[in-house]
Amino acid sequence: MVEGAARAGEPLLDVVEQWRSGMRRRPRVLLLNLVALVIVGAWALSMWVAPLTLDHDTVHLTHKGVVGHVDNANVTDAMPGFERWIYHAGDEQCHQLPQRSLSLNGNQMPFCSRCVSIYLLMAIGLAITVLPHLPRYDDITALRWWVVVIALVPIGVDGLGQLYGLWESTNLVRFVTGGLIGAVTGLALGFMLREVGAPLGDMLERRRKGNADRPG
Repeated sequence: MVEGAARAGEPLLDVVEQWRSGMRRRPRVLLLNLVALVIVGAWALSMWVAPLTLDHDTVHLTHKGVVGHVDNANVTDAMPGFERWIYHAGDEQCHQLPQRSLSLNGNQMPFCSRCVSIYLLMAIGLAITVLPHLPRYDDITALRWWVVVIALVPIGVDGLGQLYGLWESTNLVRFVTGGLIGAVTGLALGFMLREVGAPLGDMLERRRKGNADRPG
């Protein structure tokens, strides 16, 4: 619990600084971050599970896919429910170009290699923020400005180079550049949820104590 609010004119401390100063107890688990991790992790995992559950070498998507348009309904509509859902989501949100996608079980994955990496590393970055007692937790989750720049520059350079026809990137480069921005996005999401979740937890704790103090 926070012992007292910041006085007028004093800087407002973020949650980690409050932990360090003793103003707030460091919890074992950040529950709001954990809920977000389950959602993002399930979404990321579904991209890897779907091609493994379909028959071998049965998913080959169009070479003319574009973002925001359904191009592969002739393939995805014949899939079972879960697989149809994730491949249809990929069809709407990603170009699904075969040459820019990875394959599992002989089947093209529902999202391109860059998108798959973004979501996977987003889940990993978010997972790091869940347990505040991890070694070097405060340093890793600080999200300094230069870390954000390092993550943004490679994907920007690679994307612009492809856009203007300067080169055709490889799936390895797409995976690495997507992973960098995905990890930073996960850390940033975890930071925001941590700042929101701490006062929310205080409010719930006060309400719980208030209910306990009421006469039966």
